[in-house]
Amino acid sequence: MNLELPIEYDIYLEIARNQTEWDWGYIREILTVKGNGREESGKPMKATTALSIILACLMLALGAGERAAALPSTKEPSSEHKPGEVRVFDGIEFVWIPPGEFIMGAADWEIKWVRTFMDKYYHNPYPRVECEGPPHLVKISRGFWMGRYEVTQAQFERISGFLPWTEYAEDWKLIYTDYRDPNRPIVDISWDHAVSFCDALSAQGGGVYRLPTEAEWEYACRAGTTTPFYWGNDPNLPVMGEYCWYARNSYEVRDEEQLARDERLRRDNIIDVFTPNGVWFKPVGLKKPNAWGLYDMIGNATEMCLDTFNEDYYTFSPTIDPRGPARQFPLEQNWKEPCHVARGGSYGHCWYRCRSATRQRMCGIVHNGTGFRVVREE
Repeated sequence: MNLELPIEYDIYLEIARNQTEWDWGYIREILTVKGNGREESGKPMKATTALSIILACLMLALGAGERAAALPSTKEPSSEHKPGEVRVFDGIEFVWIPPGEFIMGAADWEIKWVRTFMDKYYHNPYPRVECEGPPHLVKISRGFWMGRYEVTQAQFERISGFLPWTEYAEDWKLIYTDYRDPNRPIVDISWDHAVSFCDALSAQGGGVYRLPTEAEWEYACRAGTTTPFYWGNDPNLPVMGEYCWYARNSYEVRDEEQLARDERLRRDNIIDVFTPNGVWFKPVGLKKPNAWGLYDMIGNATEMCLDTFNEDYYTFSPTIDPRGPARQFPLEQNWKEPCHVARGGSYGHCWYRCRSATRQRMCGIVHNGTGFRVVREE
């Protein structure tokens, strides 16, 4: 599909990128020259559009005094570490993520863009795409080390001493046997499995490891960008396929024996997602990284975060180092345990679920295509 950005988007970017001091006379000039003088589908820009731009600029300026951070800060941290610096701790590669500020969440135009697509092709999606807003200023006060790649099967087995798939029903074990690969991410595991892995890694004495908070995850994913994807605005395969594995490029050809087995499992209602050339996760690090050197932040495996999921959290989250709500909302009647946040989308997701701002909930024991990466505290 072709992406047509709304008229206010380029105006917003010009204001955000070119202004270091918030000169409202300049902003009025931009709105007048580039707004009232231009048309979209034969219609002049509405007053509500101009108001939304002003409100967006005000939001960017909140908490920043005379200057506002339109992009995540890349100021030098107090230590000697450089953004994107790579280190190995306990056999895992990490990238240094500097402290800074950024605008978290999806802009109004992005939410409307995704909503229009979802309403056309899907029904009653949950969580609602509106939970990605409102965009708000977030400050990450301390730098941290983030896993350069998603945790692999080999790493999980080395630290935890087992693969969770061995606990599953026999039919599921057969499926995962096809994709046993030390360099593929560990997926289809529980949040407790991920937390236990971090605890076991910390117990080795080389540092404190944990899952990233949702804010840390999005800050690291964006790596200084404000666009829907960390490579820009383009959701089309030729560009998107250079950076991530998702539904349009992660197919794998299956042999006759595998196809026969999949058909039996489908017939017995064991599985319902496999196709003759099934989509599946890939070895980590094969696509282009983001600007801070992180691979597969979008696509491949959906990544679990530390936070409890709350659809309305962005309306009341703190500005400095948000760590998620005390309780989830709305309550999930079908689950005894809290639902948690998952980010980034997976190999089986369409483009709209593979954006920097996409929020997903993870409830219950296992979610298809869900893995994780770890943070090491400095």
